[in-house]
Amino acid sequence: MKMDLSRGSWLAFIILITLLWSGGTATETSAKDFSWPMFNAAFTTPKNLGVGSITLHLKNDVIPHFDESASAECELKNSTLLVCGMATLHYDATEDNGAVKIRRNGSINFMPVGTCTQTTCIVEHQASVEETQTLWYWTGTYWKLASNESISSDWDDTLRFDLQQSTSPGGSTVGVSTSTGSAFWTLYLPGIR
Repeated sequence: MKMDLSRGSWLAFIILITLLWSGGTATETSAKDFSWPMFNAAFTTPKNLGVGSITLHLKNDVIPHFDESASAECELKNSTLLVCGMATLHYDATEDNGAVKIRRNGSINFMPVGTCTQTTCIVEHQASVEETQTLWYWTGTYWKLASNESISSDWDDTLRFDLQQSTSPGGSTVGVSTSTGSAFWTLYLPGIR
């Protein structure tokens, strides 16, 4: 006897055999008692190890004063690998003290990556800075341009965060001194289970 089955008929046939073999209905079947490895993935929910962010807070304590922040989304991909998206912190400040006027206009791109143990996350923030600094001096009548300089640099700091503290409100914060102020990095991973 020749049997011609269409694609839909084959699918129905496979489902029927599967239900008969497992001894139950599709609603009663779970990954625990379903022995076919290729179907187990469909019944298993992946564990979320940690989703959160890393925030850069940049503060300039001399003229021109500014205080800016930016955050990148992060995920603890497995028990050790921390991967974050790209973020950009922008700043643009102009200030004078009566004798000189300074403008700093720039951006810091960062895309952190790191490794975590059960207690610590070590993170390379991979930050790069593009900035224009403009300086004028007061002639007594008007502001005269003294310099206009473009600056590019890479920050190569390695940050060490307390993993347990990063799960708490406020996260784990590490401070880095700059020549004119400070840069604070905060890792916050509230989703770790």
